[in-house]
Amino acid sequence: MRELKKVRGSQVAVPELEVNIDTVYIRSNITAIDEDDFKGWEYNEVEYDKDEYIGLMSKKAESENADVSEAMIDIDFRISNIELGL
Repeated sequence: MRELKKVRGSQVAVPELEVNIDTVYIRSNITAIDEDDFKGWEYNEVEYDKDEYIGLMSKKAESENADVSEAMIDIDFRISNIELGL
């Protein structure tokens, strides 16, 4: 991972997420710049190796699935208590 601040680019549009063959870019704080010597965009950018990004997304999905599973167990427990009049 490589994190850059105040990157400038003159492309037509700046996507928040850009996936290439071996690199993924996540951009934030995208701001249009219109100065005498520069017209374009300024933004913060995090660059990931594709495999590193896939690994991060897999961990995030696993964590979210665990959170959903815990919530479902809690709901089942509460419903069981209601049905039993507890």
